[in-house]
Amino acid sequence: MEYPVFTIEKGMTITTHRYSYLLTHGYLPTGHAIHVCHSCDEPRCVNPRHLWLGTAKANFAEMIVRGRKKRGEAHRDAKLTEDDVRAIRARYVKDVTPIGPIANRYGVSKSAIGSVIHRRSWGYLD
Repeated sequence: MEYPVFTIEKGMTITTHRYSYLLTHGYLPTGHAIHVCHSCDEPRCVNPRHLWLGTAKANFAEMIVRGRKKRGEAHRDAKLTEDDVRAIRARYVKDVTPIGPIANRYGVSKSAIGSVIHRRSWGYLD
C-alpha cells in the first residue's frame, strides 16, 4: 500500500495524511512508536476526521478486525499454500535439513523458508 507524498522543503518529503494531521492538530508524533492511521481504509484520504494516532500494533489489530489484512493463501502475493507450509515444517529438522533445496523445490527464497520454519510468516497455521 503506497501513501501519496510531497516535498515540503528541499530534500524533505511527507505523506499527505501526516501533513493533514499536522495542519489540523499543529504537531506530529515523533519516533516510530506512534503512527497517523486511517479509520476509512483509504490510504489517499487526507480528511482529518478519518485520521487517528495509534501504534503499529493497534493499527494492525484494527486491520485484522475490519478484514483488510489478507493472510495465507488469500494474500495476493502468496507463493505457498497451507499444505506447502505444513509439509515444509514437517520435513525440516534443525541443524540437519538444508534450507536451500526446500526453497528451490517451492520456488521461493531461503529467507522465505526460514520465516515459515520460525513462524515469522504463516504463524497462525499449526
